[in-house]
Amino acid sequence: MESNVELVTNSFRRDVLTRGVVNSAAPTPCECGLYQYYSQKCGCLYKSVHLKCGNTLSENTGMPILCRAGRGRKVRVHDAVVPFHCAECRRKNVRWTGRSAEIKGGQS
Repeated sequence: MESNVELVTNSFRRDVLTRGVVNSAAPTPCECGLYQYYSQKCGCLYKSVHLKCGNTLSENTGMPILCRAGRGRKVRVHDAVVPFHCAECRRKNVRWTGRSAEIKGGQS
């Protein structure tokens, strides 16, 4: 794991605002997308958070929605992890999965 990786324990909505990545390939570049946070413990997807730039508003509600370029865009957050197991691993009572070989020093 990289040395500059941060642990995120709460406030994903506030954290995702600091990690926005501009989609420069889009006709109108923006940060919209589904940002995915992964578990440090099991390596599974822990939480997904939508980031909406606010440039596109819903005609019905007037609230911000994802821009056309952000729909279907998934961004894996590499510089932050969550120090908890995902919900499925907690339900299955799994201690370590996915990264178990790394954790045990390459031994299975």
